[in-house]
Amino acid sequence: LIQNNFGFKKVTSVPFEWKHGEIYDFNVISKGTVVQLEINGTKVLEFDGVEHAYGMIGLGLIETGETNFHHFAVKETNESISMGQ
Repeated sequence: LIQNNFGFKKVTSVPFEWKHGEIYDFNVISKGTVVQLEINGTKVLEFDGVEHAYGMIGLGLIETGETNFHHFAVKETNESISMGQ
């Protein structure tokens, strides 16, 4: 999880075994200072402490590499986040 507030800062990270050529389905949920990340339906990251409760989102690489995005959508919702599940 990277935050960009006039400079990039790694907020947190988790290990994940990537497989070259594999397609992954990401689902990111953000509400206030809480962010959750699911990969292929499995929650892999849960973080409470983002400095700003609102703002813009983006996808990118911090190091040299290549990523292909096949579909990208943002949905605003008023649903709450269940922590610790």
